[in-house]
Amino acid sequence: MAEFIWIKKALFLTTSFLALLCGYTTKSDVNQVTGWSCSGPKNATLDAESQANLNTLLKSLSDKAPKSNGFSQTHTGKGDKRLYGLAQCRGDVSAADCRHCLRNATWTSSAQCAARREGIVWLRWCLLRYSDAIFFGTWDRAGIARVNQTTPFEDPSVVPRGVDLMNGLAGTAPRHVSMFDTNAVDVGPLERRFGMAQCTRDVDPAGCRECLVAQLETFRARIGNRRGWEIYGSSCSLWYHDYRFYFDSVTTNQD
Repeated sequence: MAEFIWIKKALFLTTSFLALLCGYTTKSDVNQVTGWSCSGPKNATLDAESQANLNTLLKSLSDKAPKSNGFSQTHTGKGDKRLYGLAQCRGDVSAADCRHCLRNATWTSSAQCAARREGIVWLRWCLLRYSDAIFFGTWDRAGIARVNQTTPFEDPSVVPRGVDLMNGLAGTAPRHVSMFDTNAVDVGPLERRFGMAQCTRDVDPAGCRECLVAQLETFRARIGNRRGWEIYGSSCSLWYHDYRFYFDSVTTNQD
């Protein structure tokens, strides 16, 4: 069973962990919807122009991001009809997987956030966010933590090394243009812990680091002694597992 902890926004989440052994414990990473949040009345309706703007925005984001190293931000409409949107794929997935993920995110957004003027959808490999208020360049503390309760607690001697691993990634990810980094640490014979951190590329390096540190501090009490957890945020996300879950590929342009 997986436990889900949320802050600021309530989300519906699903979970799955699939295995593939190869040397150090390695498991295949499977794309899936992990959560969404929609703001505004559930019975809201959009006028024809606003709905057309939203449809155009979501299609533009899902089309452009795979061709732009996994990231796109744009806006559509004018005046009070203007909408702002951002799409980003995880830094280790291929452009083809990025495209597929964002198409799923677009479908989920249309199904779950229909006629809402603000929404965000997380999948394991990508996120899609839009709002009628500009949010580019400002990091957001909103986030949720997903904890794998089927794995045992960490040995007390391992916890500090896991904390150091993730704190290190909070410092190194902002230094990359991609705002993305992975690392691993040995914690025993043939045993390692694997971590990954990523920020949305609209924030600057300082904001990226602040976001990652804030997420770790917010959820520290619940994730610090777990072998498997993931934090999904509006502006930054972190992953930590006792198996290698990330890919060797990177998101590159694909027409």
